[in-house]
Amino acid sequence: MQTSKIQGQKLRPILFTTDMVRAILDGRKTQTRRIKSTCEVGDVLWVRETWRVAEVLGKTTDENFHISVKFKDGKTGYVKFTPDRYNKFRKFIEKPRQWFSSIYMPREACRLYLQVEAVREERLNDIPPPDLLKEGTPYTSEDPNDVRLEFIRLWDSINAKRGYGWDSNPIVKVIEFRVLEDFCGEAVI
Repeated sequence: MQTSKIQGQKLRPILFTTDMVRAILDGRKTQTRRIKSTCEVGDVLWVRETWRVAEVLGKTTDENFHISVKFKDGKTGYVKFTPDRYNKFRKFIEKPRQWFSSIYMPREACRLYLQVEAVREERLNDIPPPDLLKEGTPYTSEDPNDVRLEFIRLWDSINAKRGYGWDSNPIVKVIEFRVLEDFCGEAVI
């Protein structure tokens, strides 16, 4: 995993699906469970999500490139690339309107930073009912059993194919976070 330090904090990438990004932005998701994580309290996570180049807006007077970036939830961000970073991501920039997996999103395009508030380990099946909602689990019922079933479905859709399904009850890292409203890291959006 690529990490760097900004203002004494470790800056780490983290992948989220579009639905989970929406849940974070709506204030419904403040936790995530991960099989393997080296996150520590105080780290800043930069969220990688599905993205595409909407438009190359041109060069600035300092020879940087301005690019309009679109996210799956319909929002748009504006990115400034230095010439060397522009060249690194040229293959994506030259394919406007093509969606790219979150794994390929450059930090410059990040619009969402999360401050790690707490980290603990637990068995996946031990998730307490209040945490089901903190995970941003979509639900249509207030019945805790229905919410648990929805979380299991969501978990398995992401993790079962990697061998970490609900039934295997893996040990997970529970990462609690809050959105950093004014953190810009090295991104310019």
